[in-house]
Amino acid sequence: MRGRPPFEIPLQSPPPIRTKSPRKPPSNRKPPSPRKAPNPRKPPSPRKSPKPVPRPSPSGSTPSTLGRFLNFVPSGLATGVQSYLRIPLADAYSWLVLSDSKAGALQQAAQLQLDLANTNVMAQMWTQYAIAFGKTYGSAQAALVAQQNFQSNLQTVQSINSDTSLHFWTGCNIYCDMDFASFQSNVLMTEQAGGDAAAAATEQPPGVNGPAPGRRLQELWPPIKVDWKAAGKMSPIRDQGSCGSCWAFASTAAIEAAYRIGSGEPGCHSVDLSEQQLVSCVNDPRGYDSQGCKGGWSGEAINYVYKYFQKHETTWPYTGTTDVCYKSRLEDPSPGERVRLSRSYYAAHDVDQAELKSWVAVAPTVIYFCTDKAWHLYSGGVYSSSSCGSCVNHAMVVVGYDITASQPYWLIRNSWGYTWGDLGYAKAAIVRGKGTCGMYQTIIQPSWAFTERLKGYCPPPSPPPPKPPCFMHEIRNCNLNDQVLDNVLTADPISPSPSPSRFGDILDGLGDKIDGGLIFTTPSPSPEPTIFKNVDPADRLGGRLGLRRQLRGGAAGGEAAESHSEAASGGVEGVAEGGGEALERARAVGAEGEDVAWVDEV
Repeated sequence: MRGRPPFEIPLQSPPPIRTKSPRKPPSNRKPPSPRKAPNPRKPPSPRKSPKPVPRPSPSGSTPSTLGRFLNFVPSGLATGVQSYLRIPLADAYSWLVLSDSKAGALQQAAQLQLDLANTNVMAQMWTQYAIAFGKTYGSAQAALVAQQNFQSNLQTVQSINSDTSLHFWTGCNIYCDMDFASFQSNVLMTEQAGGDAAAAATEQPPGVNGPAPGRRLQELWPPIKVDWKAAGKMSPIRDQGSCGSCWAFASTAAIEAAYRIGSGEPGCHSVDLSEQQLVSCVNDPRGYDSQGCKGGWSGEAINYVYKYFQKHETTWPYTGTTDVCYKSRLEDPSPGERVRLSRSYYAAHDVDQAELKSWVAVAPTVIYFCTDKAWHLYSGGVYSSSSCGSCVNHAMVVVGYDITASQPYWLIRNSWGYTWGDLGYAKAAIVRGKGTCGMYQTIIQPSWAFTERLKGYCPPPSPPPPKPPCFMHEIRNCNLNDQVLDNVLTADPISPSPSPSRFGDILDGLGDKIDGGLIFTTPSPSPEPTIFKNVDPADRLGGRLGLRRQLRGGAAGGEAAESHSEAASGGVEGVAEGGGEALERARAVGAEGEDVAWVDEV
């Protein structure tokens, strides 16, 4: 753990000093007998140093307590979050608050209450937090304000997590050094009129009403559970940073999901579209109300992709600023590097939970949300709030729901990175009225149909590894249909190479040489093929050796070759049997005189 001083062995007090008493005067007594030599003593064994005692963790918890807390953390969640922290997860557990249950969050809240009263522990936790997320500040005053915000947010975390009536819990994420006012001005949208909120409702997306009436599936519509994330249709979580561009990220996530649902993945080219193009180009000069990092409307972004296009992320990467709409990038045709929708968006206002379920069952759907301080610090569980209201300051995507859970919920995808919520996702309670934090007020969905699609850029496949050589005594272990027999049958040709024939492409790689002689050849059209007998007897091994290669027959068919083994039409078969002497030639097959020769016995 960082900042831990080295263990020091405690010093022992020295033994007391003994003083000598004065000697008595000598008396008349016999002289002492000579002393015997003392027995040799074994050298003293070196004193073992005491084992170091482990110091408590920064929050005052013992290692066993830490292990008990980490038992509440799912392994997938712990691994995912650790990849985004610059310190070990064990050093961050006290303020990060990772758990898969309210019980784990309650235990951490009890410890956090003790930590908040300890100035030294809080200072150490702040240092760990700043290192974990790579935080830097322009001045000492800015760093002090951020530290105060961190401690204030931890007090909110402790208060929410201690409330047993709530089914969610909170923790410190990358925005924990901001108070809510700073978070609103840097991350959330500025409330604005017009846009999607004032746009007229459109017709419903195809399939919203479910299967055709009269079918049994119609009775089960909408389904009781939907999860587009588990279905593999959602792209990786993005991070909008300190820019109110959630509207561009929500519309892009919905378009990417619609692309995957309607078209599938384009080969090896991932569906990763440019949010920055929407942030920079969906603006007033093009007739839109959106204002870049100040906020915007997902419906306008989808309409822009219908009127123009949206390029791939690699051609227009995200900067986290409003930036400018580059004309050169718009005029670059970039075939295969952009998508275009076949129509504008679908929209509905003031829906109920049943209608939203029907839309989400068709495809991920954009919603608007009124974010409050608790959502700012959300870490897990089913979120609910009676105080967030119905403002419009954030856009997200509903990617599923589950009405069979003990607390029915909507599954929501956010754009605040992996350290927020459950690796970027959240659950919000399914309630009546305007929905949790006004999420039923306006819903948006793009079309599945595209007039321009991405091109799949797959790298060329790597060549297969070379197969090991196949020797004559291992011939039974070789796959003669795949093995290139040039590795096996090696000898100098006895006759000139035959002229090319129509069978050349099939015979290529088969090989026609074996230790000093040819087994079969495919010469120029001739009534009788040439066959040689000078096969080395050492290669017979007294056993049976078969070489078989099937060839296409002639255009007009032909007469099948006769042998003790039945051959397919147009086939070539060679069989060597130890001790035999005869060579029987095969008849030519094919109406155009192409010859096939085989060896029956050698």
